[in-house]
Amino acid sequence: MGGRRFIYNHSKDYYSVDIFFDKLEYSHTIYFGEKPNTAKSRLELDFPTITLTDLVLEKLQIHDIAMKDIIDLIILFTSHEVSEDEEKEKINGKYVATILADDWGFWYDATNNLKLVEEYAARLINEKTITKSQTFLMNNIERMKLLIDNQPKTKNWEKRARIGTSKEWYRKVETL
Repeated sequence: MGGRRFIYNHSKDYYSVDIFFDKLEYSHTIYFGEKPNTAKSRLELDFPTITLTDLVLEKLQIHDIAMKDIIDLIILFTSHEVSEDEEKEKINGKYVATILADDWGFWYDATNNLKLVEEYAARLINEKTITKSQTFLMNNIERMKLLIDNQPKTKNWEKRARIGTSKEWYRKVETL
């Protein structure tokens, strides 16, 4: 995909590696590198990976979310606090809410995915599959939902919200 993405596949199909440059473009776009009107690249916030916050956004943006992604989110919410600041080993829920408050389609998919995460997590807790940090997990999901709900929406969000699901709100992703 030009200079935006490189895909490498192991010769025996053991694994594949996706490398994105500056932004992830799947169902919705997540900017990691330089974006107009930003002082700093998000890629500079953590090393050697993207931040936990960006990892959560990467999972929440998936229109047709898979069970493995729901489980990844459960693990993230079980092991890392949702905060309102950019801190190491924490998920910046305020940043997530700010991104979603400007993009109705991303917000729609992300909030639906959070509901799925919450439902599946509750089922795992009821089945006693998850025992450690149960309260922490559910509190983090609830905190993320509250931050998203309470974030003032932009004019872009409001305009797109009026159209709703009558017009496609996500990018179709080709499976490779």
